[in-house]
Amino acid sequence: AVARVVTELESHLAQIGLSDETAVLQVAVALREALVNAVVHGNLEVSSELHDQGGSAFTDALERRRAASPYRERKARLVARYAPGEVSYVIRDEGPGFDHQKLPDPTALENLERTHGRGLMLIRMFMDEVSFNAAGNEIRLVKRRAPAT
Repeated sequence: AVARVVTELESHLAQIGLSDETAVLQVAVALREALVNAVVHGNLEVSSELHDQGGSAFTDALERRRAASPYRERKARLVARYAPGEVSYVIRDEGPGFDHQKLPDPTALENLERTHGRGLMLIRMFMDEVSFNAAGNEIRLVKRRAPAT
């Protein structure tokens, strides 16, 4: 469902005058990462550190949580607001949240070889503003049309 939602939202970016293919792709990547984070890490509470265990630990945990209460009943919500020259997305999950200030630096040498942990880095690189609510279960993304040169 994430791919369909992102594709639909991409189609509306022309409304704000965002027609540069690279910028549209960047918004799509940021949205995908934020939505996957909301579902996997927020609602299902599956840690990306399970990737470090190798094998199928991560996917096994996903499947178990998708079938168990209260995880399977949780929803992710997305609100998109389009204004002239700007779009904002608010994505909220029903999980316990997290302390975004304690995230490891994905560009630090010890983190560069990890197979996970780059989603928020991509989101921050591709969007003009990124903020979280106090609980850490909501992210707000803003993209502005580049000024004409």
